[in-house]
Amino acid sequence: MIASIPNSLFYENRLINGVKECQREAILKYEPVMFINVEGKEIAAGEKSYRNYAEANFVMNLCIQILEEASDPDLTLGIITLCNLCLNCR
Repeated sequence: MIASIPNSLFYENRLINGVKECQREAILKYEPVMFINVEGKEIAAGEKSYRNYAEANFVMNLCIQILEEASDPDLTLGIITLCNLCLNCR
């Protein structure tokens, strides 16, 4: 499911996942993929780019919460963003 976005946008649906979703065990009470509306203001950061600090802070705080609640101390999280500027919104 996570791979479907970049697969369709960048790889012409040629990516193949090594493990099927049904073969994975849930390790958290959260969904593996979440789309959450966050109220915030987009700030222009160039001709075609925008930053949204409210969204970046929300994701950061959600990750902290998930890691604190995780039963596996070695749990790692991946954050997917389609915008390079979002990587530096702290």
